[in-house]
Amino acid sequence: MKKSSQRSAMESLQLESTAEPSELERQCSVTSAVSAVSMGSRESESRGSLNGIMEADVADSGELDPDFGEVIHPGGRSGQLSLALKRLKELAKNKSKGRRKERREKEKDCEERLKLQVEASRTVEPRSVSIKGGSFTWVRGELLGRGSLGSVWKATDKKTGQVMAVKEVIIDHLDDSDKDFSQSLEVEIDLYKQLKHPNIVRYLGNDRVKDRFYIYLEYMQGGSVSQVLHREGPMPESLIACYAAQLLEGLNYLHTREPLILHRDVKGGNILVGEKRSVKLSDFGCSKRSEETCKHTLRGSIPWMAPEVMNERAYGRKADVWSLGCVFIEMITAKPPWGLMHNPLATMVRVATSEETPPVNVPISDAFRDIITSCTRRDPEERLLASELLDHPFLALAEIDEST
Repeated sequence: MKKSSQRSAMESLQLESTAEPSELERQCSVTSAVSAVSMGSRESESRGSLNGIMEADVADSGELDPDFGEVIHPGGRSGQLSLALKRLKELAKNKSKGRRKERREKEKDCEERLKLQVEASRTVEPRSVSIKGGSFTWVRGELLGRGSLGSVWKATDKKTGQVMAVKEVIIDHLDDSDKDFSQSLEVEIDLYKQLKHPNIVRYLGNDRVKDRFYIYLEYMQGGSVSQVLHREGPMPESLIACYAAQLLEGLNYLHTREPLILHRDVKGGNILVGEKRSVKLSDFGCSKRSEETCKHTLRGSIPWMAPEVMNERAYGRKADVWSLGCVFIEMITAKPPWGLMHNPLATMVRVATSEETPPVNVPISDAFRDIITSCTRRDPEERLLASELLDHPFLALAEIDEST
């Protein structure tokens, strides 16, 4: 009878041992288990192994713990073994919970640090508080956009009720790099002051208030082209043709100044959408006045950057034309040129060293394909100027759409 009871208990135990172990049990090594059991019962050391302990204790009782599937007994070695194993599993479970908690805390800490970096470790004034500068006294509205160098806010002039966009940059005057950046802002403002064109965002003024620098610009209620694409998806060719004509007018205006002005960062995020299908070039933080070319100056955003810029060779107006061709691809695909950039370095190598041009992986008209090709030939000498592209047949699609 005793042997029958032992055999039955052993069969039950073997069935339990063949069950698929949980993830937590996998994390527990046999060595740790032996150590834990040894702590629970010094008598177990004479058995030689964990299997020996369990096998011997089955004779005392065939009862199973419903929660842990272990042989238990209110007293004796079985009870100690069960408590030890139970404690071992609890420790493993707590350790796993601890790791998850630690990971969540690290992620939260990373988010907080990123937020502090973006906002320069300073709090923004409450929106209800008026900000008084020499040019305007205004109230902050919604956040329109945020970049690595500052934020753009919708704002209302308290005196006139005029709605405008305010570019806010925080300057630490004790930091040498911020002093250099402040000088680049002055260059951007000097450019804005000289630009008056229907397809370039209008400059309204600027202010310094304590450690903050504000640039007041015309408000465009549609947001940027990249925001529109994110909300609504790819654009129809007729709308792209309408936008293309305006952007070429704006670029041609810049490229015919004396001395000429290179934008150097033409992309969907720097093109703003207004009423009645209007678009305007904005953000001249990377722009430069030049007699003809900029030598060895790497400026712009990688997916829209021309090969000659990527290779830090001398470049000129046709680098902006390449970027505009990339914008056309962005508009028709609702994705950055060259596709989603999972590896920026690989994209840089591809742009700089291959013989490829940005692919267009959607069906388009021959006229649209031709204007993209005219903008994105790898040899700058083979690209057309903005003034030449203004006569391209693709732009007629905008006139056809407006007349219907």
